Amino acid sequence: MPIVRKTLKDLSPIPQSRIDELEAMDESTIDYSDIPELDADFWENAELHGPVENKEAVSLRLDPEVLEWFKTHGKGHTTRMAAVLRQFYEHHRKTAPYPRHDAQ
Repeated sequence: MPIVRKTLKDLSPIPQSRIDELEAMDESTIDYSDIPELDADFWENAELHGPVENKEAVSLRLDPEVLEWFKTHGKGHTTRMAAVLRQFYEHHRKTAPYPRHDAQ
């Protein structure tokens, strides 16, 4: 499952009347029955992904419409592009590793 990061700017505004309604709600009335419990099986297969500290700066030529599409989703477009490339890499690394450039 891909990681999707959102900021408050990415979300549709919630009307103040709905916020007031939610804040007034008694938590004991919330129905959690459709949410699976995070049991030991979940945590056994969970993976922790932190920020990558040693990123490299690169120059990359992209189709203009691809770059524009990423930019239309707001600030952080290069981070999103890196996340897409990472997902592609992770999938193919496990299923069909690419040969090294120097491989004969």
